[in-house]
Amino acid sequence: MLGNGKKTIGVILERPYVGFQNVLCQGIIQRAAELDYNVAVLSSFGNYGDNDSNFEGDQNLFELPEYEKFSGVIVVMDTLVELKSRERVLNNVKSRCKCPVIAARTSVDGFINLRFDNNNCMNDMIHHFVVDHGFKNICFMSGPEDNEESRMRLGNFLREMKKYGLEVDEHQTIFGDFWYNRGKEACDWFLSGKKKPDAIICANDYMAIAVSNELIDRGYVIPDDIAIAGFV
Repeated sequence: MLGNGKKTIGVILERPYVGFQNVLCQGIIQRAAELDYNVAVLSSFGNYGDNDSNFEGDQNLFELPEYEKFSGVIVVMDTLVELKSRERVLNNVKSRCKCPVIAARTSVDGFINLRFDNNNCMNDMIHHFVVDHGFKNICFMSGPEDNEESRMRLGNFLREMKKYGLEVDEHQTIFGDFWYNRGKEACDWFLSGKKKPDAIICANDYMAIAVSNELIDRGYVIPDDIAIAGFV
């Protein structure tokens, strides 16, 4: 595909320069080199700013590769923030790829789905806060409401809290965006509850950073006033 006679693995995601995506790409590239495969990373920056023409141009990246020539494809759907991006990628991959396709972190019908163990991670995190620190008022910021991974992590949080006999009221959970944009909204919601949170767990590190920055701007000391935890 790339003119050197080697098979090529396609990787499709958004914002490859940030933590998880960067580590994932480096791992794929390293292992592919060991197996003598090429790697073609197809990425976009998503919809940012007020210039929609930039976003429309960005979407054309998903039309460039010869999908039929990939020997395997890895898609990370939950990094594609815009629904239009997800639809475009899924349409191209499902209609044109003739190879195995892996969906990382999100289940897609017809693909090989690679999922994280949300249960053990959440169990350990809540156990640490409740047993080691004696916290009772723990809040949770999930990802987008329409995201399967978000719903699973929220469900695991609620089950673990119930296991320790801790009630969760409406101001202890909120859906986020897996990005930095809703830190203020989350803090407004959590802090408007009956009690100040002992800890806030976020469904990924980007939201945890956003919440931490917002609380620091409001004069809170972390973790002395409110502990913050992120997720992969």
